[in-house]
Amino acid sequence: MCPHPAPSQCGEVQPPKTTKTCANVPALPFEVFLNVIDLLISEAEHLAEPIELCFYLSANAHPESRLDVQISDMYTNPRWTIKERRRRYQRLRLALQLCRTTRAIVHRKFRRVPIWDPFKKDTNHVLVYPRTDRFTPVLCRIPDDCARLEQALLRPTAADGVLVQCLVSIQGMPREFIYDEYAADVDTLLALPRLREITLNSEVVITSSNRYEFPDHPHPSADIVPINTYFFPTLGRWLQAHGKALEVFCRRAQERGIGVFVGSGGSAERKKLLLVATDDGVQAILLNPICTCDL
Repeated sequence: MCPHPAPSQCGEVQPPKTTKTCANVPALPFEVFLNVIDLLISEAEHLAEPIELCFYLSANAHPESRLDVQISDMYTNPRWTIKERRRRYQRLRLALQLCRTTRAIVHRKFRRVPIWDPFKKDTNHVLVYPRTDRFTPVLCRIPDDCARLEQALLRPTAADGVLVQCLVSIQGMPREFIYDEYAADVDTLLALPRLREITLNSEVVITSSNRYEFPDHPHPSADIVPINTYFFPTLGRWLQAHGKALEVFCRRAQERGIGVFVGSGGSAERKKLLLVATDDGVQAILLNPICTCDL
């Protein structure tokens, strides 16, 4: 039992002595916590490595979601992607678990997207960082499927809308994308609201040379030059057989502020040139390590 306070000589009960507890310490302003959360998110943004995902029309006629997403193994080992997912979550775990407000702040930068695990036959989630993460589309050729894909991407449900806002960089376009059967899907992709770059798949002959920096000729050069069909044989065949269609595609992309790149195997990480529609047809700005010195 707790001892009762001892009476004083005057017969009055003296109040017990109090100790300084957490209740006596003034609470920190919530703005301080928000500043800490901002620092955590900024660090997670700085350390974010690209995650590669693919998206496609769902085979399930679910009213809430018409698109499926899963980890892509086209350019990156899936095990590495799983590790990066874990690292992202660990960096943001405090902010995600603190309260609803801090969790919402995280999701403004790192979007929570459901992904399908084909091995576990189950759905989980990944924190997508649109500035770095890349998506490979699985395009359709059947007209009915093309129409469904257009509706899913351009008139998305609430669940699919989160994914659509993440589609900033698209890579791994099929080499046949310029054919008529892909025209509807290409129109849909070019209409995506946040898309900023597309990387096409082309054979690339890699070169290496000893270069020295000169003030009047940086490497790589920013000059717009004709496409070298030796370095880019796939582009050479496109230009020969579908030159006008490729020019129209590049011009439409430029009008929407979308960069059209060419990468080894279609990888956005291995970009080799930027296509530019000019009055003389499709030309290019070479990207490292290919320079005008090599032409």
